[in-house]
Amino acid sequence: MPISKKNFNGFRCILAGIICNLIFGTMYLWANINIYVTTYFRLHGNEWLTINTTTYIYPTWELLRAIGIYFGIRIGKFLGYKKAIMIFTTGFAVSVFISAYTESFWTFMFFYGLMAPLFSGLAEYIPVHCSWMYFP
Repeated sequence: MPISKKNFNGFRCILAGIICNLIFGTMYLWANINIYVTTYFRLHGNEWLTINTTTYIYPTWELLRAIGIYFGIRIGKFLGYKKAIMIFTTGFAVSVFISAYTESFWTFMFFYGLMAPLFSGLAEYIPVHCSWMYFP
């Protein structure tokens, strides 16, 4: 039985959603890497930094991700889903990449704690929404 174009596009959307969620799953590592990130920044001139301070990154991540989820599909409808997900996933990757090379906690907080979750939320439900369009 040949696969129709509609079903092929649906499977493509599901595969894109799986790949995106593998990437966005890095946020769940925060509990494990929190102590190492705190130590790194303390060694690079942020002596005032404590684990209690860096713990705030996770709730900030969840809040901004939720805000991004709310607006992601709406922006995707406006820009086009392919273009939107490329912009959002690229923004996520760039913000995580930049945060890996910062030596200031507040720069890290801006890129990893504010920009990355916002881009993550914006992109996260676009593949799910597209899959719902192909597999009602």
